[in-house]
Order: sequence, then C-alpha cells, then structure tokens
Amino acid sequence: MKNTIARKINKKCNQLCLIVIALGALIVTPFSHCVAKPLFFPAPMEPEFLNKVYDHYIVHATGERCISYFVHEDSLCQGEAKDVEVYAITNNVGSVLKMSNLGCTVMSLTMPDVVGVFENVLLEFENPEDYTKSGQISTICGRVANSTSFGKFMLDGVEYNTNEEIDSSVKKALYSGKLGLDKKKWHLLERKNFPYKDNQLVFYYVSPDKEDGFPGNLLIFAAYTLTDNQELVVEFYAFTDKTTICNLTQKLYFNLGGIKENRTAKNIENTLVRLNCDRVMEIKKGGIPTGKLLSVEGTDLDFRNDFYPISKASKSDAEQIKFAYGLKHCFFVEPPAKQNHDESTFALCSFYNPQLKVVASVVDPYNGRQLDIATDQQSVVFYAGGFIGKHLGSSGCNYEANTAFCLDTQAPIDAQYHAHLGSIRLAPFQKYTSKTVYKFSVSEYEYDVEYVKATRKKQRTEAGVK
Repeated sequence: MKNTIARKINKKCNQLCLIVIALGALIVTPFSHCVAKPLFFPAPMEPEFLNKVYDHYIVHATGERCISYFVHEDSLCQGEAKDVEVYAITNNVGSVLKMSNLGCTVMSLTMPDVVGVFENVLLEFENPEDYTKSGQISTICGRVANSTSFGKFMLDGVEYNTNEEIDSSVKKALYSGKLGLDKKKWHLLERKNFPYKDNQLVFYYVSPDKEDGFPGNLLIFAAYTLTDNQELVVEFYAFTDKTTICNLTQKLYFNLGGIKENRTAKNIENTLVRLNCDRVMEIKKGGIPTGKLLSVEGTDLDFRNDFYPISKASKSDAEQIKFAYGLKHCFFVEPPAKQNHDESTFALCSFYNPQLKVVASVVDPYNGRQLDIATDQQSVVFYAGGFIGKHLGSSGCNYEANTAFCLDTQAPIDAQYHAHLGSIRLAPFQKYTSKTVYKFSVSEYEYDVEYVKATRKKQRTEAGVK
C-alpha cells in the first residue's frame, strides 16, 4: 500500500518537474507577446523570485498566515483540501492588503482619502468562499478571462471544449465557469527559500493537462506587491509543456467611496472615469464580440480627454450598451495603426515590450480618492457592476447592482476567434506575462468641500485641538 502511494506521489512530482526543470531556460528566452505600446511608465524589473532555479521539492506553502478558514466542499473543486488561508501585508503608510489563497482573492485593500481617512476600497465578504459563490469577485480569472464564445476553441486543427458554464441564450461561457482558477486552492511560495520581499505575496498553481478542457500542464505564478507609493502591483507569469491558450486577469471590484459598516455600499454611477482608449470592441446582442473595432468618437463610450461619470454609459440607450445590458465593454489600449486594409481589423499584436501605459484614471468626487491604472496588456474590460446581486458583505455591509466597478486588464475578449486582434496562444519555451499597477492618490480638484471641512473638524476634536 505504501509503495503504491509513493509511486503516485513520485509520478505527480515527475510531472511537475518536467515543467520546472525547463524554467531557467524559459526565463532568459525572448518571447513574442501581445501587449500595448509603451507610453511613459518605465520597464519593470524581472521579479527576483523568478531568477531562482526551481526545485519541485521546495515549492510548497508554509508561509506565515493570519487566519485559516474551513470552507464547504462545494466551494472548492473536487479533490481540493477544505481549508484555505488568509494573509495580510502592509506598507509604511498604513495601507493593508488582505488576500486568500482560494482563487488568489484580494479580500480587502485599505487606502486613505483626501483627508487621510483609511477605508477598504473593494467589496468585502466575511469568508473566502463568498467571493466565488457571488461570482468572480476580486479573484484571479482564467485560464481564459471573460467570455469564450460557444465554450470551445480551435488550436492547431484540434477542437477543445471547455468545462465552462454555458449561457444557452447567448451561447457563450464565462471565466472558465464552475472549475475556473478562482475556485482552486493556490499555494504560497515559502519566503525562506525564495527571495521575495515582505511587502509581497507570491502564489503558484499547476493547472494539469485537460483541466477545464484546456490542453497542457500550465504552471502559473501570481505576485502581489503593496508599495510605499500606494501601489498594488499585480503580475502573472505562466509556462506550459504543450501549446495552449492563456489570458489571465484579476477581477477587482472597486468602490472608491469606501466600504462602511452596516451600510449599503455607495452607488458608483457618479464616480468619475477617464480612459485612454480610442476604440472599443463591437458586440452583438447578448454581448458576443464580433471582432470588429469601433471608434468611441462621439459615443457614450467615449471617456477620453476628461473625467466623466460612469452613468454617462451605464444609463445610455445606445444600441451597443443595450446589447451588453449595461456597461460591460472591451476597450483597446493602443491607438489604431495605419494599415492597407479595413482599419476595423488592424493587427494589434506587437513584439513583447514590458513597459506600461496608463489606461484609466478614476476619482470619487466626494472623498477625492483617485485610482490610476497602468498595464502592459492590450485591452481593459470596463464593467459598471450592473449584474451584482444583493449580497450581505462583511460587517453588515450590503451590496447590490452598481455598487462596484471593474477595469480588467487583459488580452482582447475572444482573441482565440479573432486572430487579427492578437494572440493568446502560448507554446512550450514561451513565457506568458502580465503586469498591472493600481496606483492610489488623492485628487487636487474633485472632492466635496463640506465633507473635508466636517472631517477635519472631527479630527481636531478627537485630537483635542481647538
């Protein structure tokens, strides 16, 4: 019996070892990847934890945790352990990032407003499992983010059917559905064996061949850094032993108004947004992408040049918005290149360039919190939270439709069907990378003067200052 178990463990270790032995070569090899052209953010350094030769015997999770949870079996995939862990890191400013290793969920993130009041800016629930039961709330999404039309795709002449939940009315699948990465138990890299910093959390997961219907064993690293510059940096790295497709994102549900105890979360439709995006993907009824790119010029999806309230689009009667039943659209980061053919089908894919471009800025007009998002990805999916159901969050908070927004940085939706938009194909000896920086600050112009006066008066009173 013991020999049988040992053989099974050995077999699994050997399968993982096939992936990790080649990792050193993968790290230094130049790769082609579809990302946006740089604007002004500098090229990021290669993370230190990737510069180590991996030994599969020490890739395990024993990192420090702040609490453990017991979750119900139906919240995890078959064969997964029932216990998950929650970790917290802080910076020198006082902001706190709390994460669960169930789906790499960002459970909460506290940031100050214009008068220094720290509040959580993400929808928050009591237990890690609640984030996946309520949808993919602030979890990692994949292997293919957003929708996959018809729940299948062709790769090198072979058709693959994903294990996704199909919406039969519109014939599309979402986020690898019931068995996606958001429902997997990830593992924290042990700090004493891997040189990453105290203000980081680095998780990994090995998605086996044919899991969710996708080919190839996929080794994924997800790194989260909370800097003293009030930045949350999210990085993904993935490697495969068989040609597959890969498109990851972190679906963060933001509410810059702050999540307050025993209250219904503030409606975000007055939140101000600016997008540095000239084009948006055309959709058919039900939100199915056509592959054609439309100019946002003169439409309710034009958030360039100035800050506009989210309601400009979320309450619009425009056909493209009605087709998605609200604001849930894929905007393109880089401007169109000059082509000899129809400009709606120009190629966006370029050689891998790790520099970042600011794609979105968001401001709460009441408390002045500002969020700027920079990424190396081609597109950003802007969702105004119209499908958020009524949920009870942590500390008696209530959530409902339009109480959070998402700006998901990723490769284009349905890129596997529309080759002219780029490629999410990942082959052996290639490296998938994605980096997004969420930088928090305060606006110099957009805030409520009366709120500032009242809060400062309260702060002086509490401090005993007349």
